[in-house]
Amino acid sequence: MRPLANTEVVRLLEEPILKRAFNLLDEMEDEIMQRQIEICQIPAPAFQESLRASYLKQYFSSIGLKNIKIDEKGNLLAEWSTNSLPSLCISAHLDTVFPEGTNCSVRKVGGLYLAPGICDDAAGLAGLSAIATVLTKLEIRTEIPILFAATVGEEALGNLRGVRHLFAENKDKIRYFISLDGAGIEQITNRALGSKRYKIEVEGPGGHSWGDFGMVNPIQALGRAIHKMLGYKPPKHPRTSYNIGIISGGKSVNSIPQKASFEIDLRSISQIALQELEQYMINAIEAGVLEENEHAQFRHSLLQLKINLIGERPSGEISQNSKIVKTAMDATLCLGATPMLECASTDANIPISIGVEAITLGAGGICGSCHTTQEWFNPESRSTSLKRTLLLILALAGMKKSY
Repeated sequence: MRPLANTEVVRLLEEPILKRAFNLLDEMEDEIMQRQIEICQIPAPAFQESLRASYLKQYFSSIGLKNIKIDEKGNLLAEWSTNSLPSLCISAHLDTVFPEGTNCSVRKVGGLYLAPGICDDAAGLAGLSAIATVLTKLEIRTEIPILFAATVGEEALGNLRGVRHLFAENKDKIRYFISLDGAGIEQITNRALGSKRYKIEVEGPGGHSWGDFGMVNPIQALGRAIHKMLGYKPPKHPRTSYNIGIISGGKSVNSIPQKASFEIDLRSISQIALQELEQYMINAIEAGVLEENEHAQFRHSLLQLKINLIGERPSGEISQNSKIVKTAMDATLCLGATPMLECASTDANIPISIGVEAITLGAGGICGSCHTTQEWFNPESRSTSLKRTLLLILALAGMKKSY
């Protein structure tokens, strides 16, 4: 186990005000869980996060955060310990992967809370609110300002639009960035997982399944393309993946469709491997459509192919020797957990890619079946993780000596 190197973390643990803050987090557990339930039950599909933002805006106002606003993209922003220095930004994302109309009611079964989005990222938003509550209630002031951000567009086709806008507007005003996303205490995400997302569309004349048999068929073309794509053997090192998450097309079983499409997600921890996978995918799709055209019995019309890039997330890495990573590891060790450096695709991708010291942390507890309607959350040991986050924030931002 790596020895503690950050004397500031060790010193902070002896501060009476920090001990009071830790006790308050323990006492607030039921309140935090109730807020998490309330947040989860406010639907927030991509591009429809405004109701959640309004709920949190009201809460932030009630506890005394300052300069609260919802920006032009829909991010909720609020400040604590304001001054002219670059800030430490702590964030969680508002949106979920679930479409409009999804039942987000929370059920409790034993020690588990079940609902779509109950962990990702209702847990992060509840943790964000808890940290703000402790700082304001105990009037803990820091040397550099704290910016609280509830961002839009982290999931799916949101394409990180919230955090992109945040850094486009405030790049030189944010010194450190911490994202709370999901559960756990050991993980420290300091590597940004790059990804590309495509929508593949094929269009043809269509026709009757009997009378026009032999006409080019968009669905069959995609089937040929997908079969060819499955021949790709992604490397385990560097880890690389692909997933076809949506496929659609056709109007009836006895009609040759005019249109068909699918959406695919490509990921790799290596930019080179991602580019290789991307080129393989494009070649496979083009070959599949060409093959369908060549096998058609009707030569007067061919399929048209569109390959559309619909999302791209940059990759990057923050060094293990950076202040934010070393301090996060020390804070984790101090609270009895073993830190694990991870690679993932989160809001931190954007600041990491432009050289801002940024990481993503779990907001505590245990979760499972994320991104499904069977998602669950257990708040066990949540307060320990939030103590880690608070300790990290104060070590980076500098706690004023006024207690």
